[in-house]
Amino acid sequence: MSHPRNALVLLLVSLCTTSCSLFGGSPRTFDYPVRRGDTLFSISQRYSVTLAELVDVNDLDDPNRLSVGQVLRVPSGGQGPAIVSTRPPTTKSDAGSAKQIRLSEARRYIGQMIWPAPKTRLVSKFGPRWNNFHEGLDLAGPVGTPIYAALDGVVVYSNNKIRGYGNIVVIRSPGLLHVYAHNDRNLVRVGQTVKRGARIAELGQTGHVTGPHLHFETRIKDRNGKNVAIDPLVFFR
Repeated sequence: MSHPRNALVLLLVSLCTTSCSLFGGSPRTFDYPVRRGDTLFSISQRYSVTLAELVDVNDLDDPNRLSVGQVLRVPSGGQGPAIVSTRPPTTKSDAGSAKQIRLSEARRYIGQMIWPAPKTRLVSKFGPRWNNFHEGLDLAGPVGTPIYAALDGVVVYSNNKIRGYGNIVVIRSPGLLHVYAHNDRNLVRVGQTVKRGARIAELGQTGHVTGPHLHFETRIKDRNGKNVAIDPLVFFR
């Protein structure tokens, strides 16, 4: 039986190797499963890369021929979305992407999350930003603004040992991690069970920031068992 401390170490290693701005270094590409209606041009525009880069990194013989579920590597300074489709896989090509399947499992949370910091304003969305990739939402507000758990879950990290992100709370719900960073104070401890709407922290500007805000992420496991970021706004539709 594994020791709880070992389990936490494995969790953090998984997070740190997921190519995220929050948990360490990032690779040069991220995986993007092609969705219905996508073209190489639309993908290049969405992620601010050139068509030539996409063709080169994916060794494409015919850039005009993409199939639903085909996984492209997209050049980026950070991690891209796992996928944002909320439908379960219905074809072999859909099922070929474990990331699609994982998101399907997390679809139970759509419409179930509460906004983690109601008295704030959204200042930065998920996606390409400043030649990098922003893996969450930035919600700006005064220091001390209450931060609430977006979902029921168990606190798996509450500390300030991850460089650059100050005080962080990470909560695990079945199939999903939600991350709250740059807090002025963390109000929960590891192992604590929290309910949706429970006050878990106070907004701050700890770590490397330009002003007080909450950095909020949602993460699911990819086919390799690593926790990858998806757009939190998916769950508020």
